[in-house]
Amino acid sequence: MNRNFVSLPLLVALLAACQPSGTTPPAATDAAATSPATAMSAEAVDSPAAPAAPEPAAGVSAGDGMTPDGTPADGEASGAVAGDAAQPRCEDNPLATYLFTLVKPDGNAVDGCGRYDAKVAGAFDALLADMGQAGGPKLRQRLLSGPSAAGRPLQVEGRTWWYYTACQAHQCNSTRLTLLFDAERATMVGRLVTRCQAWWPGDPDPEQRAVIEREDPVDLEALKADGDCGGDP
Repeated sequence: MNRNFVSLPLLVALLAACQPSGTTPPAATDAAATSPATAMSAEAVDSPAAPAAPEPAAGVSAGDGMTPDGTPADGEASGAVAGDAAQPRCEDNPLATYLFTLVKPDGNAVDGCGRYDAKVAGAFDALLADMGQAGGPKLRQRLLSGPSAAGRPLQVEGRTWWYYTACQAHQCNSTRLTLLFDAERATMVGRLVTRCQAWWPGDPDPEQRAVIEREDPVDLEALKADGDCGGDP
């Protein structure tokens, strides 16, 4: 008995020829639906391309208070200074200089712009007069002989007071003056430390005293224990 065998490729070709035009064999359709490459191509067509992330602004990097897209981090404004306590420049405000340049007509302008100020000098002399003999007859000269820091503004009781310090050369721990100057009223209040005691010329109120003690703390008992009480040279 003769048997006719048809090869598999020929059988597939015959079946394909019998399908209506425009149709795909079920097996081929299933393969196309499950093919990873085909699925990715379809997704790319249906989904729009994501916009590229903006570049950081020139000179700005992450960690400088800015996010990588150039916006402030945590709501901070660009260029904000932490604490906002920058020392004012004497070019912008003549009171932002050293006390000895303001109260001495021949004071050295070590910062390039310090100058004598009659209102500051008058308030300073009135403060010294209020001390009486607390520091001796040469107190003014002694207090202006040592180092100091440039004045800076402080807010006290809703007003601006300029904070200054002065001290005797080589005795700054034991002979020092800390003061607040109100430019509008041309008045001063302060604290003089000498001979292991503290005086409060100008009669500062409790809040003004608290500011002075906060800015320039002094331990009188430690000075006494060390025998560092200063006094006239």
